[in-house]
Amino acid sequence: MINPQVEIKKAFAILSSLKQNLPTGVQVQEKYVKLFHQEIDRLIGIGFTDLAEFKVPIEEMDHQLTSFNYVTGEDREYSREKYVDRGMLLVKLDAVLSYFELSPGSVEVGFKAE
Repeated sequence: MINPQVEIKKAFAILSSLKQNLPTGVQVQEKYVKLFHQEIDRLIGIGFTDLAEFKVPIEEMDHQLTSFNYVTGEDREYSREKYVDRGMLLVKLDAVLSYFELSPGSVEVGFKAE
């Protein structure tokens, strides 16, 4: 049986770590968005259905231009993996983390000192 409090703590830990360890630069690889979505799905699976709106929209992810012919402007090549604007992912991460900090009720994410 799934323990919702444990699942919340796992998701919160991974989301916090993702935010702290997100690579620098303007764009980040899609694998970070996939990890983010995986944790959102974990939370949705235990009843936080309203979190779906925090996901990064698919249209925000795109392949990066890796090379093209500077003379003709043709022969464009793109990366295999998609990328997303780092700022967009950080906005979504902050929103989810803030959601749990601002939510009233019995959801406890952190630990209390005795």
